[in-house]
Amino acid sequence: MKHKVISIYLLLICSPVVNAERISQSSFLSIVDNIAINNKEVTAAIAQDASVNASLSINNRLPAPELSFGHLWGQRGIGNKWNVEVSQSFDWPGMYSARREANRYQSLASEASVAKSIYDARCNTAQALISAIYYDKLTQLYSSNLSRVDSLLDLYNRGYKMGEISILDVNKLKIDRIAANRALASAKEGYTESIALLRELNNNEGVDDILSLLPDFPDINLLGLNTYVAEISRYNAELNYKQHQAGVTKANVKLAQQSKYPGFSLGYSHEYEMGENFNGLTVGITLPFLTSGKSVTAARLEQLALEAEADALQTAIASRITGLYNRALILYDEQTQYSKVLSDDDSVRLLNLALRQGHITLIDYMLQVNFFTEAKATYLEVQHDYLQAAIALNLQILPTGFSAQ
Repeated sequence: MKHKVISIYLLLICSPVVNAERISQSSFLSIVDNIAINNKEVTAAIAQDASVNASLSINNRLPAPELSFGHLWGQRGIGNKWNVEVSQSFDWPGMYSARREANRYQSLASEASVAKSIYDARCNTAQALISAIYYDKLTQLYSSNLSRVDSLLDLYNRGYKMGEISILDVNKLKIDRIAANRALASAKEGYTESIALLRELNNNEGVDDILSLLPDFPDINLLGLNTYVAEISRYNAELNYKQHQAGVTKANVKLAQQSKYPGFSLGYSHEYEMGENFNGLTVGITLPFLTSGKSVTAARLEQLALEAEADALQTAIASRITGLYNRALILYDEQTQYSKVLSDDDSVRLLNLALRQGHITLIDYMLQVNFFTEAKATYLEVQHDYLQAAIALNLQILPTGFSAQ
């Protein structure tokens, strides 16, 4: 009976595993962008950007002309008189150029906010896809392991009924099955959560067709650390947003300086009185320097504060990228070491040989198989963690495959 058990079990454990071909990073990002373009947060950010730009386009124009009409009634025999006046007010000329510069930085900050939303959507989508692939592969691994345990337990139960197998061996397998089933349930739960997140990112649309294009992890490689750090100022949307905000405050200093100068209004008036017509011009002037106070000082202090925040943020981002890069390098080295050991079936072949020759018991054999199953699970986890870190780094410097406008 034991020889029969061994023969059947070896057929189960030696089933070949076929690995799918990995897709390139560019192909993977095309799939990512097809989801990110549906993201509601990206859509909202783009709409908000359009609203900001629409507001900016009208806040630096001359105010609308004013038209006024007056009518006075005189006593009997004197007659009435009336007047019409049209006037136009405007600021000191330097105000318009200063406001235009502030608007430019405000528009750039709004664009950076959109870019940040796009990066977040792409990064979350890419990492959710990688997690879905990971949990799917983990589910397959643990499902295969549970099938092996079930088959062996079925054979051992029959052997126990025939008096050829100890109840201790059967109970060991039952306990082993509980652990195998728990591992499988955890993997399935992780997969379900990844799919739910992907659906949310994809505007609650299905993702089955998308996942069918990803039978294996994507092929994602790291660039040099200097490349990521050097491109922070150019591509990092979070930093760009803060820098453009600082630009707005810098322009606001000039705006505050120009606001101390007077504004003007010019008008034409026509007046009719006792049969006589009068035409004339009106000139008005505002005196803001009487109330401007410390607005320039306040604007300068705000500028210094935001510039300091931008510098601190750049340092923090560089440190964050360096830490993530170093972690990715460690994970890459670890996955390479695992790959060298687990890229063939030599370990399983040696276990099969030892079992056939009676050097190990079937329970020992099962323990060793579980050991290599967990090693494969750890290998999958290391690949998953490496890809999560690598794609987060690469997405900072890779353009989107769709337009945000």
